[in-house]
Amino acid sequence: MKTGLLRAYRGVGVKPDKYLKHLRRAYGLHITSFREMNTVPLPVVDYLAEKTIRASMKMAMLEGAGTGFGGMLSILPDVGILGGITWRMIQRLSLVHGFEYAS
Repeated sequence: MKTGLLRAYRGVGVKPDKYLKHLRRAYGLHITSFREMNTVPLPVVDYLAEKTIRASMKMAMLEGAGTGFGGMLSILPDVGILGGITWRMIQRLSLVHGFEYAS
């Protein structure tokens, strides 16, 4: 069971290096690691956090609408998928604020 949970964690989790490349490309940040996020102005960090939360909310809304058609039969997959969306959002917010969650 432990192996299965670790595999699921790795599959759902955010890849920090890939997310760093995305932030650098999409928002023009001049950082080489998430530890340098303390050099980014606070309004920019707040904007990135807000965008991260809104993207997760949109994904959760689409997921809820999609699995809602299944009624009670889709409650277990719905909880699992929502948990994954929430976990990824927490990891991304941690990285945006300069905390590497793996350390």
